[in-house]
Amino acid sequence: MARSVNRITLIGNVGRDPDIQQTKNGTKVAHFSVATNRRVQAGSDGEERTDWHRLTLWNK
Repeated sequence: MARSVNRITLIGNVGRDPDIQQTKNGTKVAHFSVATNRRVQAGSDGEERTDWHRLTLWNK
């Protein structure tokens, strides 16, 4: 089975300070949210919507 890595770039605002924890074997894990904005076409005016992305980072 082939292994693959998905990479994305989110440009937005961090919702709050990361919650950093440590597993039993010493691996650090950080949880936080990032808000991104996008325009949605609704008639003649564009409406802006905010999407929240929950992120989990391991190790570094």
